[in-house]
Amino acid sequence: MQSDDIGLKVKKQMQEGKLVDDDIVLKLLNEKMNEPSCMRGFILDGFPRNAHQAEKLHNYLEKSGKKLDGVMYFGAPDELLVKRIEGRRVHPTSGRVYHTEFNPPKVEGKDDVTGEPLIQRSDDNAVTLFERLKCYHKETTPLIDYYSNLGLLSHIDASKSVDKVQKEINTVIAKKEQNGHPEPLVNGNSG
Repeated sequence: MQSDDIGLKVKKQMQEGKLVDDDIVLKLLNEKMNEPSCMRGFILDGFPRNAHQAEKLHNYLEKSGKKLDGVMYFGAPDELLVKRIEGRRVHPTSGRVYHTEFNPPKVEGKDDVTGEPLIQRSDDNAVTLFERLKCYHKETTPLIDYYSNLGLLSHIDASKSVDKVQKEINTVIAKKEQNGHPEPLVNGNSG
């Protein structure tokens, strides 16, 4: 399957509001892993989302002669995630993200670069987030256990400031590099 074909399938599934099929994600991963930009390592964000996907990824990497060097879990209390989601504002054209409290634009409701209006996504609300979190917690606890049992899991306290979270990430990566591992793969909970 060609990259263009995979991209079209991914786009179609996402437009239909579906999660992208595991096999498609793994095929895309296979293509990307062989690119020069991934030779030193790569980061996965949001995949795997459950223990079944983690096992599929493990088997797939094993067949490819590769392995995970680490997994970072970004955890924050649900209440903070609600606060972050409800205050998130986006510049639709560029994708720049602001927050009414934690990262406000220079002029309220306006993009710092273009001055164009910011929007709040329709799914950036507590009701939608709580539905996602129910599913997330159900699926993630076994995933955390899976990677913890393999000795690969590093917990990152995502309730801290961006600078402090970045320092924690850098510390985890530095420890992995000291032990002869390339950069770890990442999986996060951003709600």
